[in-house]
Amino acid sequence: MDRVDAFDEISYVITVENVGSARAYNVTIDDTPIAGELACREPGVGDLVDGDGNALPFTGTLAGGLLLSNPLAPNDGTEGTSYSTDTALLTVRCTLSGTVEPLQTLSNEAGATWTSVPDPGSPFPRVSDTADAVIAEPEISKRVATPGAIEPGYSSDPVQTHIGELVSYEVVVRVPEGTTSAARLLDQVPNGLAFVDILSVTTNSPALTTSEGSFANVQANAGFLSAGGGETAPDRRLVFGPGLNDPGFGTLTNSDTDNATDEEITILYRVKVLNAAVNTNGQRRRNRARWFWQTPGESQRRIQARAEAISIVEPGLSLTKVFTPDTGDDSTPPLLTLTLEHATGSAADAFDVDLADLLPVDMVVDGSIDTSLCSALPDSISVVDEVTSEQILASWSRFPLGASCTLRAQIEFPTPPPAGIEFENCAEVLWESIDDSDQPL
Repeated sequence: MDRVDAFDEISYVITVENVGSARAYNVTIDDTPIAGELACREPGVGDLVDGDGNALPFTGTLAGGLLLSNPLAPNDGTEGTSYSTDTALLTVRCTLSGTVEPLQTLSNEAGATWTSVPDPGSPFPRVSDTADAVIAEPEISKRVATPGAIEPGYSSDPVQTHIGELVSYEVVVRVPEGTTSAARLLDQVPNGLAFVDILSVTTNSPALTTSEGSFANVQANAGFLSAGGGETAPDRRLVFGPGLNDPGFGTLTNSDTDNATDEEITILYRVKVLNAAVNTNGQRRRNRARWFWQTPGESQRRIQARAEAISIVEPGLSLTKVFTPDTGDDSTPPLLTLTLEHATGSAADAFDVDLADLLPVDMVVDGSIDTSLCSALPDSISVVDEVTSEQILASWSRFPLGASCTLRAQIEFPTPPPAGIEFENCAEVLWESIDDSDQPL
């Protein structure tokens, strides 16, 4: 019998069949309760019947043996389920104690003796059989918590995350009724993620308590440990201990008696997507949480659950610069065209975008910058005098995925350049995957 827990009632049926050809005298049935774990009630009227459903009178107790007042009839010619007056059926009702532990197996043994003559002095050797009851195991689930699981949450996809964002995870552990000794939780995130904080450790029922005094104390037992090596090693492992032999969740006691309601512990914590080389666009990160417990005298057991994978998305920008024409003289000053757009494979908005183009010496902008071909207008654009030349500056607080901007400026030469001279000019653009205002995250 599986999926039972503390305070459940188990009904055992002990079947004693006379398979011989003569009557069985002094039939005695025993079923000793398991001390401290299984409390059995003494049978009452109607709990001991023959195969035809007729009550059988008896004396005695379960532990000492129930003695049938009358002999059992010889076998009816059919052994097994076609029972009649050759069989005694005893129903024993037992209640599991509050100290049973998850996955503990309780073996309940019953036995019987009898004699072939009315004299009880020479019984046949005892026959016996056992029935096992296995205590329910805990259940664990893990998911990216919703709503607001990802902060700031730039993407519309609930499991897409930018470098620097925080991801909240929720772990729920269903604790069986009874006792869970040496309970612990361990969660190791993949390389490229790091734990930031534990938001809460709560329970949905006052019937679920911990030897640590409170679940606030349990939360205080937690620690972040390193895993692996290199710059991404710190804070990758969450342990409620934090040491391997520290108390963690301690001994949990679930005193509830209503099987219709699950008693649960909910742990909510956040991890950060690190700005590290291992985190690149399209990478998927998935991890598992493990729940441990150890019944005294037995090996440690564990269960685990994986959360859905999160996908890392990064922006990638492309900047193109063209002079038209790119050869000529001072009578044909070039038109400068700067085109900013998302590069192939870019998967996210870019933030805090700064474009800078420092023009060569003796090259200046004639008039204003033309933004008529710009679908994502910059928040600011200017031409700055750098004494011997000028610099074009433009900035965007956010450059949405799919956006593009073409800036055009007419160039002139205040001093006619010598024949044959070449101008080398580079423009650059810098951007981030997270807004400046969210950097404290």
